[in-house]
Amino acid sequence: MKNKYLKFCDFTAKACGAFAVLALLLSILVIVELVFERYFFQRAITWQTELVTMLLVASTFIGSAYVLSEKAHVSMEWIYDFLSPKNVLRLKGGDPFIFGRGGEELEALYNAKIDYEIIPGVSSIFAAMAEAGIPLTRRKESRKVQFLTGHDIYVTRIGTEPWHFIGYIFTVGLMVGPGATIPGHELVHHKKNKLDWIMGNLMLSFSIDNAFAVEHVHGHHKNVGLSSDPATAKRGQSVYSFFIESRTVEPELAEK
Repeated sequence: MKNKYLKFCDFTAKACGAFAVLALLLSILVIVELVFERYFFQRAITWQTELVTMLLVASTFIGSAYVLSEKAHVSMEWIYDFLSPKNVLRLKGGDPFIFGRGGEELEALYNAKIDYEIIPGVSSIFAAMAEAGIPLTRRKESRKVQFLTGHDIYVTRIGTEPWHFIGYIFTVGLMVGPGATIPGHELVHHKKNKLDWIMGNLMLSFSIDNAFAVEHVHGHHKNVGLSSDPATAKRGQSVYSFFIESRTVEPELAEK
């Protein structure tokens, strides 16, 4: 039914356009005939002027239906656009305030003194779980939701303050130290368990310290407390002196 109605409207608009064209052509012919009569016969028919006027009015109003259907009418929208304030719609997918640039864009608008309005959206984090029928929280079972994201430090370093890199360095150090080196240190002691030994060496590889698995187990454990052990300080030696000595002096191969 809707398609038939649209086809009827389209047909009617085209018919009005055809009538407007015919009316314009007829008015032109009447004007030409009027000029011919006056020039050669010095006379005029009284209804010619009225007919031309009615044809022009009819072609203008009836033909407007076709013009509007083709969106070819003359408009004055530029005056409205010039006088009215500019409104910009920035459509975001989901919620730009969750792992998005919503905060940065608001800061830019605030600094430029541009008024804005926020129409909240629904993040895919919530929408996907709701569509799947999985609640993010549930009483007595799940009382906290944590969202994580990742980014490339080398991409985001543009415009980053220098002290941010200090934080990156300490963060990487904390992750490699407590998160990899210490567990790897303990796992390499399990020489009889191949899986633990392999996992320990893998964790030590993050700090490029796989030699520790050999030196610590087969050297320090065997020679602990002896001068041949580089990890053993002399009695009464300060931690600063031992730190320098352990990295600059070759340990004795055997105890004297």
